[in-house]
Amino acid sequence: MPLDRPSQELNVALLSEKCSDFAKFQIWPLRTRLDARAWLGNFQDDDLPLARHLLNAFMYFNDDLTRQLFVAALQGIGVLQPWRARRRGNIFDDWSTFLQSASLTYVTGEIPNPADSGHLFARAARDHAGVSEEQILNPVEALERIAIRGDRSPVVFVDDFVGSGDQFTETWERRYDIGGKSYSFSEAASDADRAGTPLEVYYAPAVCTMYGLDNIKRRCPGVEISAGNILDQRYNVFHPDSLVWPAELVADGQALVRRLSVALGLPEDESEWGLFGYHGLGLAIGFAHKTPDATIPLFRYRAEHWRPLVKDV
Repeated sequence: MPLDRPSQELNVALLSEKCSDFAKFQIWPLRTRLDARAWLGNFQDDDLPLARHLLNAFMYFNDDLTRQLFVAALQGIGVLQPWRARRRGNIFDDWSTFLQSASLTYVTGEIPNPADSGHLFARAARDHAGVSEEQILNPVEALERIAIRGDRSPVVFVDDFVGSGDQFTETWERRYDIGGKSYSFSEAASDADRAGTPLEVYYAPAVCTMYGLDNIKRRCPGVEISAGNILDQRYNVFHPDSLVWPAELVADGQALVRRLSVALGLPEDESEWGLFGYHGLGLAIGFAHKTPDATIPLFRYRAEHWRPLVKDV
């Protein structure tokens, strides 16, 4: 989803109309969830031109758009060269066979939680991509099928958003209790390679940063990634060639974000609430079900004198 670099002269009336229409047509939610007017009210008059550029760059993925991107990611597996290299028949028949035989699982935190967003996208695969309920497994079940039953059916991890890629790599490397032994997907893949029966593993997130994609490729060799939308580094508010700002205002815009973040007491680091966003990704995005910690806190921070643009459920 390319973002054109904005002109230095941002039409204020057009931006206001855009925000109003996005809410009217339900691209953006009601003001109780996303309030552009209240957020702009945080800024002094002198800072408003830059604040409007920041607002103009914000990308909000509602449920419908996120679901469409996710289904595109899942279907995109069929155009990956490694997927095609494993198959020599009719591509449509091969895809149908693949989809009916694959095990679908999801990424979890250190302590798996029913609220993990992977559950939502496993259900989306069932409801919108023709995957049966029986194919959806939690990570332990998927790993047991590989380690105990010797199943070599394709494994597809599903997700909404990849920022740093850490959550996937941690799921991949995490040791689970499998048949009384500590075992990981990483070890299972290595063992399968040595046995000459390599695992076929895919990861299908709706939205993925280039940073996260590179991180996963480096730490999880053999995992093929098909994303519905890939955000390159220039979507970072702090990138030297950031697409968020007009070319003439990059330095001024970045200085504004830094100044206001420090004034709010946000740490000058790459932590979850650090002013640069988690891992320094500096994004300006939100989803209907959450705002990633890779998004700069100025959009999501709440304080007595600071109203967030987006409010999580």
